[in-house]
Amino acid sequence: MAVSIWSHRAAFHNRINDEVAVSSPHLRTLLGFNLILTNGRRFLNGLNLLRVLDLEGTRDLKELPKQIGSMIHLRYLGLRNTSLKRLPSSIRHLLNLQTLDVSGTYIYWLPKSFWKIRTLRHVYINLHMFLSAPIGGDHKNLQTLQIEESEFGLDAMDIVRLRGIRFIKKSVTTPSFTTEEIHKAVDRMFEESLKKALKQMDNLVLLSLILLECIIPGDVLFAQTPNLYQLRSLTLWGQLLLKQQQQCPR
Repeated sequence: MAVSIWSHRAAFHNRINDEVAVSSPHLRTLLGFNLILTNGRRFLNGLNLLRVLDLEGTRDLKELPKQIGSMIHLRYLGLRNTSLKRLPSSIRHLLNLQTLDVSGTYIYWLPKSFWKIRTLRHVYINLHMFLSAPIGGDHKNLQTLQIEESEFGLDAMDIVRLRGIRFIKKSVTTPSFTTEEIHKAVDRMFEESLKKALKQMDNLVLLSLILLECIIPGDVLFAQTPNLYQLRSLTLWGQLLLKQQQQCPR
């Protein structure tokens, strides 16, 4: 027997009753804590009025349904520390989205159309997501950008397969094609993408770069941050490189 929730908010710990969610289309906030999904992704069906969806710690959540794009009122999408491996391209339809948190996931690709969402304020992604879809267009509303090391390790050939032939032609500058050269190419690609991104985020308040394997381009940061008049917090964790000086220690 289906049980309806007449409140606009609901929270579940460990398990969620699929019928409860489906029979409560008026929900505005759905919080899940370390959920174990017993019926795949069906628990999201019909919840098109959600403003807040937080599924932190749902370890068996590997993919979101395409129907997530129908939740056009969604403002907060929290998927931190889940087993998610990809985001559907339909996420571009979430034109009211303000916060996306996919830190601690296994996602390595971000739909390029994601950055067409102009309402974004707080974005927490990993390095490979950032490189797969560089920030495009002005993002005057963006206040928080966190880029962290990927949850999964990639060797040199994984990076080549992931980035494709365009990456090889554009970024790998020597014919030796060594592991060291590939990682240097990633560093150059990150430097270029970060430079372009910082020019489009005038109202950034918090910038966090947590990168143990990738070089943090100090020259780019020190050249651009004076123009970020609203910046209040800058977190750098990794190797900071100033081209005119030696590499700073970790």
